Amino acid sequence: MKYEYGIVENPQANEIISLIEKIFKEELGYINILLSECDALLSLNNGDLYLTAYNIDGESKELLSSLAISEGLFFYPKPSYGSDNG
Repeated sequence: MKYEYGIVENPQANEIISLIEKIFKEELGYINILLSECDALLSLNNGDLYLTAYNIDGESKELLSSLAISEGLFFYPKPSYGSDNG
């Protein structure tokens, strides 16, 4: 894994697994995973029991939701706020 300023470009699956393991072992404070092909960001923080996903839609949203459900978790989309909601 090549780190430059804390950034790993195009990591392989085993490298992502290694980074996530370091989060749970408290060797890293957080990681942000930029999914450039779908213009989305995943954020994991040490000590949190959740993953935050930004700009997830379409196939990425379906995949993340299926993954969460398969692990007994849930996918909570952000509430929609519009002018008709007060």
